[in-house]
Amino acid sequence: MKSSPGRKARLKKPAAVIRRATPEDADELRRMYHDVYEGKYTLSIIYDADETADALKKDDVHWFVAEDAGRIVSSVIFSVERDLKLAKVFGAVVLPEYRGSDLTERAIAMGLASIIDEEGQAHSAYATARTISPAPTRLLRNLGFADLGVLPNVRKVQNYETHCMCAYFRKGALADRVVPPRLPTALKPFYSIVRRATGIGDAEWHELPIEPSSPYAGKWIEFEIIEAPHYILGRWKALKAEHKLKMQFFPFHEPNLLLVAKDRPAEIYVYYSKSDHYAAIIGGHEHVPDLTHLLNSIVMALEEHGARYLELLTSAYHPEVVKRIMDARFLPSAYYPALRWNHGQGHDYIVFSKSFVLLDFSNIVAEGLVSDYMREYFNLWRALYIRGV
Repeated sequence: MKSSPGRKARLKKPAAVIRRATPEDADELRRMYHDVYEGKYTLSIIYDADETADALKKDDVHWFVAEDAGRIVSSVIFSVERDLKLAKVFGAVVLPEYRGSDLTERAIAMGLASIIDEEGQAHSAYATARTISPAPTRLLRNLGFADLGVLPNVRKVQNYETHCMCAYFRKGALADRVVPPRLPTALKPFYSIVRRATGIGDAEWHELPIEPSSPYAGKWIEFEIIEAPHYILGRWKALKAEHKLKMQFFPFHEPNLLLVAKDRPAEIYVYYSKSDHYAAIIGGHEHVPDLTHLLNSIVMALEEHGARYLELLTSAYHPEVVKRIMDARFLPSAYYPALRWNHGQGHDYIVFSKSFVLLDFSNIVAEGLVSDYMREYFNLWRALYIRGV
């Protein structure tokens, strides 16, 4: 795979200059996103004026804009977690009359060159791209991003959208991974696509049959749901500092929803976006011996609360845990080699997801490995929800 930004296409007219955004750009940036998305943009970094202003002042946010004749005409954002050596690319938008001018490609190339290739703030950067058109994934591939998976129904703008997940790696990053990952054999077809995308080696395979649990089993753990973001974040940080949390890893997210079990010591920390019904399990602490039962109980509580899509991350080195997650009928959506760095080595992670709404791939334009990921996702969905593996 490519390890450096691809060709720098000659800019078509009208011309524009790529630069770092400043706090003075906040109002104009928010107006541009509002106009393009007709007020339906779902990320709080845009719709929350205070968050926009704060982001433009942060060292770990690299916000690039294209300016033409004093007017901002496109935008893309990089967020960096330096402790993890990880960057995220998101929020790309271009005014309609400037589309086809390679502004987003130039801005992302500039960010990759400075953040990863030159300064080494991160060893990789990931992005998710809409699949209603092939243009976003083609742009990322031109820049050296590898396809890592698909996230069905991950966001709702006008309708629920399926995104693909891609990542760009610094030269040599994938050679510094902890190997081999240890996985249940049910993931062999899925992992083979990741190998084709990234060139990584094979996994250590474990014969662990996947046994999907019945959604009608009952006797679910009952949770009370707390919505007090400042309290939740403070308690989360305190417990994390005391090393009292399990599964405490989900980059670029902080919890704003807390599930507290009524009859046992269990707290589950969740990020939840009301605007598009997206949820992610950030971590928690609990004394529940059956992980599958715990996840099923969390699903029941979050679905009742309004979530329509749920994600969690898990290490690729604990096959029994992966099995228990799949027993709860979470589907592997993406595989990220060398996502998390510790002591100079990259650790692989699997992105699991569960969609609570009907899968509809009829409006997707998928090319290359994205099509393969979608077919394998559907095969696993059918296995878990129709006949069992």
